[in-house]
Amino acid sequence: MTGSGFHVQLDHDRDAWVVRCGGELDGNAALHLSDAIELCLNAKPASVLMDCRDVTFVDSGGLWALLRAVREAHERDVSYRIELSDQIQDVLERAGLLQRLLAGPEAIAAAPR
Repeated sequence: MTGSGFHVQLDHDRDAWVVRCGGELDGNAALHLSDAIELCLNAKPASVLMDCRDVTFVDSGGLWALLRAVREAHERDVSYRIELSDQIQDVLERAGLLQRLLAGPEAIAAAPR
């Protein structure tokens, strides 16, 4: 799946899924990422690793998609882990969201909707 310089790839081995993405994670790309996450979670995996180490740009739409993915995984009782690029870490830190995202699904689920 692609959009505006963005790519996302789903891989799985039994019930462990990996979502790899890279490029520019903007509002349009966030829709592609959300679709990929939905496809992944509909398979009812035991765990999901979101690998965002190759993301070069992220805006508010992209951040929303990442935070929503954590919440969705938590609501479906799926173990979730995320690996972030320096770009995403920097933006999340400036937005005051880095610790919440790294704290795990419980912190995201507790946040106001």
